[in-house]
Amino acid sequence: MSATGPFKPLFNRGVVELESPGVDLDVEHCANCALRHSAGLSPLGSPRAMIRSAFTRIRVFLLLPLLLVAATNHCVAQEVAPASPAARLALTAAEQAYLAQLGALRVCTFPDWMPYEQITASGEYRGIGADLTALLDEQLGVPLTLLPTRTWSESLAKVRDGRCDLLPMTMDVPSRHAYLDFSAPFTAQPFVIATRRSHPFIATLAQLDDASVAVVEDVAVGELIAARYPRLKLVTVANVTEGLELVRQGRVVGYVDSLATIAYQLQREESIDIKVAGTLGFDLQLSMATRADQPLLGVVIAKALDAIGPSEIDRIVSRWLSAQYQPPRNAAWLWMVLAPTALVMLGLYLWNHWLRKVNRALAEAQAELAEKSQALERLSVTDSLTQLSNRRKLDEVLNRSVELSRRNARPLALIMLDLDHFKVTNDSYGHQAGDQVLQQVAALIREQCRNT
Repeated sequence: MSATGPFKPLFNRGVVELESPGVDLDVEHCANCALRHSAGLSPLGSPRAMIRSAFTRIRVFLLLPLLLVAATNHCVAQEVAPASPAARLALTAAEQAYLAQLGALRVCTFPDWMPYEQITASGEYRGIGADLTALLDEQLGVPLTLLPTRTWSESLAKVRDGRCDLLPMTMDVPSRHAYLDFSAPFTAQPFVIATRRSHPFIATLAQLDDASVAVVEDVAVGELIAARYPRLKLVTVANVTEGLELVRQGRVVGYVDSLATIAYQLQREESIDIKVAGTLGFDLQLSMATRADQPLLGVVIAKALDAIGPSEIDRIVSRWLSAQYQPPRNAAWLWMVLAPTALVMLGLYLWNHWLRKVNRALAEAQAELAEKSQALERLSVTDSLTQLSNRRKLDEVLNRSVELSRRNARPLALIMLDLDHFKVTNDSYGHQAGDQVLQQVAALIREQCRNT
């Protein structure tokens, strides 16, 4: 008789003691264990008692630890099988069949774009994208295969040609809709422009006119800049390192990327000659992208991201973003970084405050103008004495009614109302009394008529 698990030493020791001379009863109760009966013992139900037949007198020794084991059924730890991807993600039959025949999911990345993602010299995939794909692997139950590339353009080419299935960190722009489906964005960071420290604050890229600005080749922000600022000259580079080097050399005015990427690179280089000179006014909104010719894959990825949940994604993003902001080596370096950043933030705050004031004043002026226009329109078609519609309003309504009557081929009736002997009243009692009569008649007409 034997047992496994954390109770094995205690259980086996009790069996040895029970089967030794002078011990006649062994109590066994374990529904999940395979127990082998020792020679000379016979079962007596459950708990099964094995009684040594060689003894005529039965002496019972109850071992408390064994009874506790039997009562709590802890001989073997129960392992609950994890839920299948179909159960976790509520997949349809078609989606389950697709995953079953998929095999490995091929992943392409931006090979040098920290803190979002990077393939190191040793081939390790790291960054926010790496952590997300690891969770994706757990959710789908399908192996993810990393396809190394040297540039972002190469990764886009592979997924466009069907040699890659998934881009973990990319932005939805119109030019990619022909070959990519996008999940909902799961994180956002502002786009900024980095310049030499001597360059003044940049409120908008429009003020750069036809200057040269560097961007990574085939990134979404390049497409957005080209559409919004066609006069700017875009110089494409392979990565952030090359872009910032062009800024240092003065070959471009600035390099555009997300705030997180530029801050990560400046901290890594401990650079003091480059600064963030302004924001672009729109954000890098990251999604997962899948091949457009595999629509079921996009649906499954979206369900997996929902299962991971926004809080877990935010935790991963926060961990990587906070990791890049380490204290500098000296206070001078800190001030050289923080002072321009503070000026940029102050400038943005003042600019936004001024814009809010201007917009509020403009809205008030427009409301006042609309109110006065309505008042003037009412005055132009209303009789000042009776406050009834005047001849001008009658002409307007009559022309419209005649036109409707002709268009719909329906008859039109016109009722004329007049006051008999009003001239006698006016001449006998004076114009003031006549005006009062007209006002009272107008009030009676308003009471008896509908607004429409």
